[in-house]
Amino acid sequence: MQLPRRGLSLALIALALVILAYLLFWPVPIDPVVWQPAANPAKSGPYAPNDRMSGMRRLPDVGAGPESVAIDRDGRVYTGLQDGRVVRMLADGSGVETFVQTFGRPLGMKFDAGGNLIVADAFRGLLSV
Repeated sequence: MQLPRRGLSLALIALALVILAYLLFWPVPIDPVVWQPAANPAKSGPYAPNDRMSGMRRLPDVGAGPESVAIDRDGRVYTGLQDGRVVRMLADGSGVETFVQTFGRPLGMKFDAGGNLIVADAFRGLLSV
């Protein structure tokens, strides 16, 4: 036997009201508590002011895309550029020159124990210069 449309609509409305009443009067075991933040830590230990980089200077713009720097035994700074060059300069930023052209994309670099520059190139892999 089929319920008439009106009876079905009334049954759905009644069911919705029963569910709504249940949810409104359902006991909820939540007791709100006010959060109190911890006291502001003193400016010591790991929170002490850090001024270690206050004497730093910006090096000159040598080209697009420097990723990493390496410093040799003589204090010269090396960095790889987007066009494949590895450039070197003196510690004060002067004397910029092309050290090597990798024909790739030099990213990370570091000097090994023998003084060779190891370059991680995105296209050519690891290179020893």
